[in-house]
Amino acid sequence: MRPCALAGLQVMRGKKIVEIKVPEFNKGQEIRRLLDGGPYEFVLAMGDDVTDEDMFSALDCNAITIKVGKFSDSASLCIPLQRDVYPFIARLSGGGPGETKETP
Repeated sequence: MRPCALAGLQVMRGKKIVEIKVPEFNKGQEIRRLLDGGPYEFVLAMGDDVTDEDMFSALDCNAITIKVGKFSDSASLCIPLQRDVYPFIARLSGGGPGETKETP
């Protein structure tokens, strides 16, 4: 048996990440814990890895969930390419592509 399994840990392999955790906890449980401090007017969750699927599933239909890359059954939207994330966030915050919104 491998050392992580002997210690009761779960290994999740992602694109550029190896997540080692106890099976009882995941990103979905953590996002629910963080949101318990709400209410929040706007919730956006974005991720590009299999390790983000629990987070997408844990959020209700009022949250905007975005998978970066390939399609996700759990996320409501998809941004196909990593390079499109920054322009999306810039437009969302009121700036155009490459622009930043100044704060007074």
